[in-house]
Amino acid sequence: MPVHLMEMRFYTYGAIKIFERRKTRLQRLRYIITLCGIASPVLIMLVVFINSQRFIIIATMVIITSIVLLTQLFLCIWSLMTQSDDQYHYAIQALTTSNSILERLSALIDSNDTISSRVLSDIRNDYHAQFSGEHAYKISAKEKRYGYRQSLIKFSQACSSCQLKPKDMNASNCDLCGKF
Repeated sequence: MPVHLMEMRFYTYGAIKIFERRKTRLQRLRYIITLCGIASPVLIMLVVFINSQRFIIIATMVIITSIVLLTQLFLCIWSLMTQSDDQYHYAIQALTTSNSILERLSALIDSNDTISSRVLSDIRNDYHAQFSGEHAYKISAKEKRYGYRQSLIKFSQACSSCQLKPKDMNASNCDLCGKF
């Protein structure tokens, strides 16, 4: 089997893990923003419906509501500035495409059939198209090390830098497969 196919499968798997992690992080942020959006009106209604003459209770509810509103405002502005919605949708699209490429690569590697040049060219073009688009949402060095380590674990390979075969995702001091 051509070595470059196994190498493409290795890096495609790492990219999938990077985008799964990114999607999960952005999904959590969207959830928190939504939760704050729901909690704000509820807290305001509590302040309005409290039939108490106690100023301390009303003042406390106003402060809590203000904190929730400011948190939501901060998260929304941060989300807009970092284009997290675009990154989230790109991560989903990249996951779908990368999974498709990984399945095709695995099928080719696992089969004993000869590979036609057209099939090889198609998969190579899809691979290069997918990974040239990743630069739009810059994969950080930490994310690359994370994806590399995930691939090392999945395919039971040793790191080319530290020569260790990682068994888990505990970070190491290696500049290639650790420090993520």
